[in-house]
Amino acid sequence: MTYGSEVSREVSFLRDFRDHIVLNSYAGQRFYAAFNAFYYSWSPGVAQYILEHPWLKAPVRVLLYPLLGSLLVASYVALPVVHLNPEAGVYLAGTVASALIGLFYLLPILLLIAYIAIRRERNISIRREVFTAVLALPLVTLAAALVFQALSIDFAVTIATSSYVLSTIAASAVASARMLSKLILK
Repeated sequence: MTYGSEVSREVSFLRDFRDHIVLNSYAGQRFYAAFNAFYYSWSPGVAQYILEHPWLKAPVRVLLYPLLGSLLVASYVALPVVHLNPEAGVYLAGTVASALIGLFYLLPILLLIAYIAIRRERNISIRREVFTAVLALPLVTLAAALVFQALSIDFAVTIATSSYVLSTIAASAVASARMLSKLILK
């Protein structure tokens, strides 16, 4: 989904945003230290597999469109803030991207699980304490990232920013699933 594809201009914009904005921020550098280690541990193998099985290109491309859209929206939302405070802009971009990724990728899975449970007449409600913890975790990890960043503790910022992204993905999906299930089951 890069050079010569119908979204090459968007991908180029995102690369530029990453290279010139995100990676020029402390939080962005620390997040990418973890992200790159994770991503490049499996991505080359997957890319090779897709190359060897061309029929997979179209389905994978469709699966990547929501990711591309999420990153574009996050970048556009963050750009005005980046000019005022690059670190805040990068955190904002990460927050928006993570929340949208949770909605596009994790929420459908949660809704499918809920649908199957309802069809089997099982109650899968989340206890209030667990729900509250899932929603609080992004705030806790964001606060930790900011404290560790103020103290310039690289390894801790790497863990905290990664935890913030993952917890925001989970929180957006869980909160949306709960809201949708309440609307549907009324």
